[in-house]
Amino acid sequence: MNDTTWLKDGLIAHRGLHTNDFPENTTGAFLNAVRNGYDIELDVRMTKDGKLIVIHDDNLNRLCQIASNVKDLKYDELKSYKILHTTETIPLLSDVLEIIPTTTRLLIELKSSKNNKKLVSSFFKIMHRYNHSYAVHSFSPYIVYLTKNINPKIARGQISKKYKFSPMGFLLARLSFNVFTKPDFITYKFADLPYLKLDKLKLKGMTVISYTVTNEQDLIFVKSRYHNAVFEDFLPKIK
Repeated sequence: MNDTTWLKDGLIAHRGLHTNDFPENTTGAFLNAVRNGYDIELDVRMTKDGKLIVIHDDNLNRLCQIASNVKDLKYDELKSYKILHTTETIPLLSDVLEIIPTTTRLLIELKSSKNNKKLVSSFFKIMHRYNHSYAVHSFSPYIVYLTKNINPKIARGQISKKYKFSPMGFLLARLSFNVFTKPDFITYKFADLPYLKLDKLKLKGMTVISYTVTNEQDLIFVKSRYHNAVFEDFLPKIK
């Protein structure tokens, strides 16, 4: 297994340390996290023309009030849209890496695309140009599998939660694809904790973190039962 020590010990700001002035997954939110001494979680998607950008949603409705999907737009069009009420725009992954110091560690979620092989391959080509410490995770077992095959030395994680009942949802919630993807860590939805399956995995040596806690009490709970949690909407104390 790859080393996941920092995922257990770090204070990881969900989509950067975002505020009204610095919306999520923007350069402002990332620099705010850096100024406050936090590590960073961020989301990566692929545009129509194969550029890797940092944004969580698959469409622009919530952040830009535009009724378009990310996958249907080229980056030259996407970069012109302002996020919420600010002058912030949707950044390229490479632009984010340029401004974040290598002392800040990154937890990067890869979002599914039309071509996941191209997504993962392009991602590692970009990351290879920089010296950041990072881990990658995804809801998609196939993406986790691809990361294992393309760059097995990078810590990879499976994100999951308890889905509405369906055969596939049952398998995903129980992390049934781990036998193929061999993740180094699990990232599980906080609202679905505690979960006996995770307790058993932790006893076997698996690193277990959670998304997303919004207060110190919940962070303390996750750390006491599992290992760590991504946070937002408060400032954890740095020891």
